[in-house]
Amino acid sequence: MYKDIHQWYLAVDEAVSTTEKYEDLILKFYKTLRINPDKHLVQPFLTKFYKKETFGSRFVSIAISKLGLSFGIAIVGFVAIWLFRVLGSGMEFIDAAKDTSHLVLAGILAGVIFILTEILSVVLTFVSYKSIIKKFEAYEVQLHDIMVSLPSRYRNSERMSFIKQAYYSVKGIAPEAAFNVADQFDDARKRPFQGVFFDLPYKNNFVEAEEFKQGQQEVEKTEEEKQFENPNLPADIKSKTFSGSKDAKKDLDSMIGLESVKEQIEKLENRIKFYGNNNNGNHMQFLGSAGTGKTTVARIVTKILFDLGYIKKNQYVEISGDYLKAGNSARVDAIIEYSMGGVLFIDEAYLLYDKNGYSAEATGILLKAMEDHRSDFVVILAGYEEQMTRLIASNEGFSSRIKHTIYFPDYTEQEMLEIFKYFISNYSGKSYKISDNAIPLLLETFTLEKQVKSFGNARTVRNAVDTIMDNYADRSINAHTDTRIIEIEDVQKYQDSRKVFLQHEVRNSSASSNIDESIISLGELKTKVRNGSEDPDEDFSRLVQFSSFASEIEALKKQKEFYNDTKTQKILIADHYGSGVPFLVQVITGYLYKLGYISDNKYLQIDAEFLKGSYVGHTAKRANAIINYATGGVLFIRNISKLSDDTFSTEVKNAILEALDNDLTIIISDTELNPELFTVYYEVPKPDTATLMQVFINAADEDNFTVQDSAQTKLLSMLNNKTIKDVLNIYEKAKKKHIDNFTEETKYIITEDDIEKPMIKLNIKH
Repeated sequence: MYKDIHQWYLAVDEAVSTTEKYEDLILKFYKTLRINPDKHLVQPFLTKFYKKETFGSRFVSIAISKLGLSFGIAIVGFVAIWLFRVLGSGMEFIDAAKDTSHLVLAGILAGVIFILTEILSVVLTFVSYKSIIKKFEAYEVQLHDIMVSLPSRYRNSERMSFIKQAYYSVKGIAPEAAFNVADQFDDARKRPFQGVFFDLPYKNNFVEAEEFKQGQQEVEKTEEEKQFENPNLPADIKSKTFSGSKDAKKDLDSMIGLESVKEQIEKLENRIKFYGNNNNGNHMQFLGSAGTGKTTVARIVTKILFDLGYIKKNQYVEISGDYLKAGNSARVDAIIEYSMGGVLFIDEAYLLYDKNGYSAEATGILLKAMEDHRSDFVVILAGYEEQMTRLIASNEGFSSRIKHTIYFPDYTEQEMLEIFKYFISNYSGKSYKISDNAIPLLLETFTLEKQVKSFGNARTVRNAVDTIMDNYADRSINAHTDTRIIEIEDVQKYQDSRKVFLQHEVRNSSASSNIDESIISLGELKTKVRNGSEDPDEDFSRLVQFSSFASEIEALKKQKEFYNDTKTQKILIADHYGSGVPFLVQVITGYLYKLGYISDNKYLQIDAEFLKGSYVGHTAKRANAIINYATGGVLFIRNISKLSDDTFSTEVKNAILEALDNDLTIIISDTELNPELFTVYYEVPKPDTATLMQVFINAADEDNFTVQDSAQTKLLSMLNNKTIKDVLNIYEKAKKKHIDNFTEETKYIITEDDIEKPMIKLNIKH
């Protein structure tokens, strides 16, 4: 890269004029393609951005823009040709002018001139376009190294010019100080460009140069002195200050699992790159359980924000919600001021608000700073999804300021195993492995761990590693061996030691989940969420018992096509026991999502009894919480008719009727409600034996089985007065019996012997 700071500053100096040419070329590029550049200049430009706008895609508009010039030249040509023909005819001018043959010939030749001029104009524009592309590519090669050495917020000619001037004004000035000079003159920018080469990762090798380190220390020392001049700043704040990642991409890729988090981070980075340096705030929230890597990702995000120029320091301050609110307002102000220029990462942010104490003062100061200084620092709020949802709902200022949300799912057992292997690969300076025989038992133990409220993801794995390694050490000392292989007995001792504790915690977890006013637990709701069909056409084709619902689906499609209307649907399904309505709801949800009626391909399946509160008036609050949770998807309610006749049940029925007036898609399975309250009413027909037989065959087909003819004959004799649920139970029993007794010849064939007739109960009088 660059040998020393002086060489780097000279490179910045030399690159200013080339960058100006690059920026001027951008304007020329858009002008050539007949595009208004104003809407593009507010965003930074990525390398190869010009590949997205091709000459071919703009050909028609370019050709149309040349029509005026071509037409003008054709008119001049027409007049010139006509005069030439008239004057050169040897006839009197008036007589020659009356000769229409001259007009026809001049018109034909003028048309040829028009076509040739239009073609020539477009060709010349294409040549100019290719020349611009070639220059872009050449400039990008020339400017690559210097742009990489600059944080992305300084990658435009104006800021580079200020950096250069700072160096020539104060010889030996540290780059960070020069960057600050450029920041001070940001408002004076005359050129409209936010930045170029915005997607190149920031890398500056010369920062290790002794001269730079000395200058950096001087700047940092001055800033530190200023920061700690504030007597209200907590004495331990320095111990809570950390550097961001050195290589964000490498660190993110090295994290085990968390694929959805990695995708979300990539989308976040792309959004920031696309919308550029027009900083309207990038505050965010991380939602997830303990031990899912939120702190590590905060470190990575800090580096990304720094590289993209949204913060000036690759630094984050890590505190908790109760740490921020502990003390007076001056202390809160001091902590926030100290965090300026970097990231303020508030873990367990929900502690700002809990049932034991809500700090309106600390929250108010934080929200004001997030708004007034949104371009000066980034706040990341982190914590459990349930508690964080309550915090955000406690003050509408949070939702308006938080721009990005990243969800951290719990680790799967397999991911926990990979983390376990990673930890033992370098434990106390030695490398260990786990035997294949011990892995199933360890996975089983992780499954048990995930059932309790104290589950800590990676922290749980770390605790498991420490305990299992202690078991290994005891075994090794007693056996006088050191194989460095974790065996099944080491894991068995760990599982035995945990079972008593885990059973105790599972028994008491329901009591500890009585949160706040006991309206409802997020955990209660999440277990009742189902995914809608990904391929509703295919799945519906298998639901032969609901074939008559096809007309309702077509009506939904036509309504969307005719009105382009995505208003919420209220669907009442009058069913009977065992009809398999949940399968239909899954398909309906898939169609509603595909047609644009809902934004989330999910449905919340509950019994009406679930809406009941624990005291008079509680049901309305509980129902409201459930409706809010289901918004965006489908709320599926069953068994209203099974409610008992009491006060709570009356509240539930009233809540359901009120819900029908809300902007929410609802499907209700019931036979007592008034169909006129719904946009769709469907009465499930009772299936005949042919339909029931097809249900059995379809279920077998999904498992890659065929059904022997003799088995079908036997099955037909059993289907009178049966329900869909009965048939599916018969199939499951047949499949189990087949698998227990299969032969290679009939491995995937359900035979007559697999079908068991139900036992007939006889009432014998003694």
